[in-house]
Amino acid sequence: MGNGRKSSLAVVIGLLASMIVLTLLHLLNSKIFPTPEGINPKDSVAIKQAMAAMPFGANLLLIISYFIASVVGGLVSTKIVNAESKNPALIVGSILTFFGLINSVTLGEPIWMAVCSFMMYVPGAFLGYKLIAPKS
Repeated sequence: MGNGRKSSLAVVIGLLASMIVLTLLHLLNSKIFPTPEGINPKDSVAIKQAMAAMPFGANLLLIISYFIASVVGGLVSTKIVNAESKNPALIVGSILTFFGLINSVTLGEPIWMAVCSFMMYVPGAFLGYKLIAPKS
C-alpha cells in the first residue's frame, strides 16, 4: 500500500477510533450526569437550554472526553503508519477540532467550553503520536 493511501487510511481509522471512544465516554457522562427528562433531541432550543443548565462537572467531563478521544485518534493513526509520520495524527486532531467547533456552536456550549475544546484536539492527537513515536 502506498504511503498516501496508508496515511489516508490511518486518518479515517483514527477518526473512527476517536468517535467510538467519544461515544462511550458520552454514555458514561450521561450516567453520571443524566440529561433532564423530556428533552427532545431534535429541539435545538431545548438542547441549548439543557447545555446551559449542565453542572460544571458535566462540562469538565466533556472536555476531558474530547481530549481522551483525540489522544486515542492520534495514537491509532500513528500506529497504522508505524510512527513514520506525525501528519496523520495532526490531521485527525485538526478534523476533530473542526467538528468540535461546529458542535460547540450548534449545541450552544458555554464559551469557555468552546475555547477549551478548540485547544484540546490537536495537542491530544499529538500526544497520541508522541506515545508511540520513537524517542529521539
